[in-house]
Amino acid sequence: MFVVAEAEAGTCSLHEFTISGTTYAPEGEVQLGGQHVCCGQFDALVELATICALCNDSALDYNEAKGVYEKVGEATETALTCLVEKMNVFDTDLQALSRVERAGACNAVIKQLMRKEFTLEFSRDRKSMSVYCTPTRPGLAAQGSKMFVKGAPESVIERCSSVRVGSRTVSLNTTSREQILAKIRDWGSGLDTLRCLALATRDAPPRKEDMQLDDCSKFVQYETDLTFVGCVGMLDPPRPEVAACISRCHQAGIRVVMITGDNKGTAVAICRRLGILKDTEDMAGKAYTGREFDDLSPEQQRHACRTACCFARVEPAHKSRIVENLQSFNEITAMTGDGVNDAPALKKAEIGIAMGSGTAVAKSAAEMVLSDDNFASIVAAVEEGRAIYSNMKQFIRYLISSNVGEVVCIFVTAILGLPEALIPVQLLWVNLVTDGLPATALGFNPPDLDIMEKRPRNPREALISGWLFFRYLAIGVYVGLATVAAATWWFLYDAEGPQVTFYQLVSKGWPGSLLGASGR
Repeated sequence: MFVVAEAEAGTCSLHEFTISGTTYAPEGEVQLGGQHVCCGQFDALVELATICALCNDSALDYNEAKGVYEKVGEATETALTCLVEKMNVFDTDLQALSRVERAGACNAVIKQLMRKEFTLEFSRDRKSMSVYCTPTRPGLAAQGSKMFVKGAPESVIERCSSVRVGSRTVSLNTTSREQILAKIRDWGSGLDTLRCLALATRDAPPRKEDMQLDDCSKFVQYETDLTFVGCVGMLDPPRPEVAACISRCHQAGIRVVMITGDNKGTAVAICRRLGILKDTEDMAGKAYTGREFDDLSPEQQRHACRTACCFARVEPAHKSRIVENLQSFNEITAMTGDGVNDAPALKKAEIGIAMGSGTAVAKSAAEMVLSDDNFASIVAAVEEGRAIYSNMKQFIRYLISSNVGEVVCIFVTAILGLPEALIPVQLLWVNLVTDGLPATALGFNPPDLDIMEKRPRNPREALISGWLFFRYLAIGVYVGLATVAAATWWFLYDAEGPQVTFYQLVSKGWPGSLLGASGR
């Protein structure tokens, strides 16, 4: 995270703090230049912790059965809750607390100082949310009510007119604004690809009686004339196996497109890390923000959906439009999501995939729910589906060929007037044992080693095409004729057979019934 340290002569200098710890456990320390610092000594850090605690509906919980701290609510907000616990800006005595009490001790202190009156919920158009708070301590009451704002940096900073420097408030000029945004872009596009949130306040908000809380279109008017306080960056690394899974998708002819609410720099950096975009690949026509996408004509949007691999800062309408454009090229789309805003796109896609930790709305709109929230499970499902389809074709081919052979065998013997090559008991044996068991075994064949290197099949392609059916018939006719030939050889020439001669066959009325000649 960083806060503004100085702002003079049109420029500003930033204090950049690092926080140790990578889990939800409220254990770690805040460092400045590699040295541990007491956050309570920095007025800006106290205000930053206040915003993190109040612009938040999540919490930490200690699971005594597992012995670990877990999130309650949204992951990003829980990370801010954990940050407040690590900062401990009011020097709360934590040594005497149990692990359960330790989960929310520092947040509780801040919430005792400020009472949350109401919340202006997050919306995609303004990309921020805020809370209206009133001090509860007599000494703080003179400061009056405040609005604390949290949201996308480019959206929040655009509405900031001043910046907090320690306990002072100074005007935010264009140069200082660009310096702050440059630092945020550096965080988002660097090796760590941090997810950034800007934090700000409105020191003199309108009275709550004068605010129309039932009209969400006016929320952006209340979140103006803000004072920038600082920015927090969170590392949300992709799982180690995802890069290999995306490589397998490319081999299998599956195009992976990232659609995210993060800023474009962060999204592109993650795409490069995962292999969705190559490190040296030109970004022209490969990545768009929601606003850039809206500026395109309908035909250009269609083309962008065909070529782009990354869409950032998107709204729910963009997701549905992207799915529609992909479907216009007769492509089969699979959409993943976990929120309410993902539901329309999940419903519209051929395969909607909801996360197990997502909302009930997303799950009900999807055709598939991932219990482990892992992209690797989707790739494994594709491989399993291809293996099942391949085994099903082998199963059908075997059964059609063998059954056609049986039909040809019986039909030819009837036409020629020969004794049955297969009596009913033998037919039952063939269908039950020599057909059923091998065909069942074919259904359990392991996937081919190159099954994920083949191109996707056309969904309109018939399970058995005309050429395949002709091949199955040819094989069946061959098997049937071979069976008749073998039975005839046994009937005429085998030492243990009836050994009826051709003359005897004719004399007994061949090609009529040969029951008498066969001795049956």
